[in-house]
Amino acid sequence: MIFGSSSLVTHLGRGILGMLALAAGLRGYDVVGWPSLLLLGVTLWALRGCPVCWTIGLFETIAFMVLGSADGADAKDRQLQNPTPISNATSRRSKDDACAW
Repeated sequence: MIFGSSSLVTHLGRGILGMLALAAGLRGYDVVGWPSLLLLGVTLWALRGCPVCWTIGLFETIAFMVLGSADGADAKDRQLQNPTPISNATSRRSKDDACAW
């Protein structure tokens, strides 16, 4: 997973924290000035980028919850059930096909 989290609750918590930090940073600019913009760094950290990145991560988290982890045993089981045949056409080479450097 690139933008997703380990659980949906964690991901939603990061989203709420990021949105609150974004709102506080933008609203606090009138009162405090530029130091409130430091909250935008918290926003980028919590959302793992922009709000679109957070949304992509939400879809990733839900997909991994439904389909299972790509690194876990589920992917290995799927590969064993549906093996892809390897073509021998690419492995047959003659001496003429070799690159001369």
